[in-house]
Amino acid sequence: MRTTPEGDHLPVLADEILTLLCPAPGKIIVDCTLGAGGHTSLLLPLVVPGGKIFGVDLDPLAHQRLLEKLGAYADSFHFLHGNFAGLDRLLMEKEIFQVDGLLADLGVSSPQIDDPERGFSYMRPGPLDMRMDPTKGQTLGQILEKIDVETLAEKLGEFGDVEKAELIAQDIKDNYLAGMIRNTTDLSHVVGKYSLRKSNQQVFERGGVKPVNVLSQV
Repeated sequence: MRTTPEGDHLPVLADEILTLLCPAPGKIIVDCTLGAGGHTSLLLPLVVPGGKIFGVDLDPLAHQRLLEKLGAYADSFHFLHGNFAGLDRLLMEKEIFQVDGLLADLGVSSPQIDDPERGFSYMRPGPLDMRMDPTKGQTLGQILEKIDVETLAEKLGEFGDVEKAELIAQDIKDNYLAGMIRNTTDLSHVVGKYSLRKSNQQVFERGGVKPVNVLSQV
């Protein structure tokens, strides 16, 4: 059995990732979406000695959580605070100009969903936040306070892939201004009655996606 400092988080497609990335001592691998650190924890023991794992995440809490689990491997891990879209700049700042492998597991990480205070969960009430980086930018509540219905509808249609974006936007705005949307479960009750576009409907019917999950991408 492979021993890793990953704790109770199970990285997805672990065997496939090991086959594709071929981690070995001395290699430099970038985990573009650090999240709970499951993939990084899987790879770290296999690149030492001499190798490094660079973990990228907008959420600074991802770094704090992982440091508690790395133990003897901590010196071989380097956290890059930012979006993977700016990966070239982040690596250049560390004077890294070539890497041996890249990994990206896109989406919201399970710790962010599990913590209602982050505002991503629709199962338990949490603040209207939904920021990937809680130290920067506007909260969802601040956005809803200022955004007009037309702009909100455009965002929902572009990023949320939902039907009747105009109706949803109007419903959200009306309920927010009336004080009926104060947390994430309130928001879920408003948008949960709307359906996804056909492109997402099959996934929804299998229980993999709820309409409010898709709206969190906006």
